Amino acid sequence: LVQSLMAIYWQRKGDPTQAVTYYEQLAAQQSEEFRWQVEVAKATADAGNIPAGYEIMLEIHETFPDELQVKIELANFCAAYGMDAGTVGLTAAREALAQEPDNVATITTMGNVMFALSDFDSAQRYYQRAVDIDPQNAQLHFLLGKVYLEKENSSLALYHLELAQALAPTYSTLAAQIERTLEAMQP
Repeated sequence: LVQSLMAIYWQRKGDPTQAVTYYEQLAAQQSEEFRWQVEVAKATADAGNIPAGYEIMLEIHETFPDELQVKIELANFCAAYGMDAGTVGLTAAREALAQEPDNVATITTMGNVMFALSDFDSAQRYYQRAVDIDPQNAQLHFLLGKVYLEKENSSLALYHLELAQALAPTYSTLAAQIERTLEAMQP
């Protein structure tokens, strides 16, 4: 518990290199748990070594090929860090979606990959499908608002961003992201 809290502390302090150390210790202690290895990969990428983080993600996928959450994490990593989103990321997202087609996380992941590939029409369809399942999810409305911004539909973007703002916890990272996005929309 202490190690995981220390890792989170360093991440929030903006020092992912320190977080990697704690996540690596957790991954070594609990090698049967892929979640700590995933955190090592993300913190490694956040520390500036995206290729090394990507290699870790590929190793996790190879070790746990049937785990839905690993497929989701791999696809989202590819989308977030621009690593083979059109090949590895898309394949992982498709496999996850095939495994659980009505799961909000798998649907959102496919939307994330489509967004990374600049296929905003497809991203919109996936995010809207996720919102239809979970209409009170602030993150989903934020993602849908970002798609509408990319599609230059400011009225729908504003609608979803304001809805996301109303649904998001007041002092959260998401609330700050929403606020910055809304401010950037101001003329």
